[in-house]
Amino acid sequence: MSSYGKLGASISGLLFGTAWWLFIDGSAKSNGQGGVNTVEFLDALPMTGATIFFILLISFAWDRLDAEDFEYSGGCSNIAAWARICLFFTIMIGFGSCIGSGILLTTRWMKDDRDVRFGVMQLIGTIVLFVSAVIWRVARNAAAESY
Repeated sequence: MSSYGKLGASISGLLFGTAWWLFIDGSAKSNGQGGVNTVEFLDALPMTGATIFFILLISFAWDRLDAEDFEYSGGCSNIAAWARICLFFTIMIGFGSCIGSGILLTTRWMKDDRDVRFGVMQLIGTIVLFVSAVIWRVARNAAAESY
């Protein structure tokens, strides 16, 4: 792996850890306050979705986007079309997680007497996790093309 790949993986890992640290720190502080500020299962869904996006994006075989059917055995057809559909839904999971985190911030954490800190930490963490996956993918593609 070239220096692009190593640098990208390091930056991506640092961002991934930072995103989860923001989420855990925000939820610990909110749960420590108790009352209406308690973090529930619904609040963990955007970060969980962004993590699923991360795993799907980094495990996606990029060469299948322009694959030919004769390259694969077993009666598979339309490999490139199915790969594009999977990539589309993977990206929609990532965007949906970021949008869901913003919706939770505005509809749940910015009303009543709630402390908005967790909602902001969750939104920033979800976006940082999304960016982390994209950086890892771009660095991996750059490293593969540099050979």
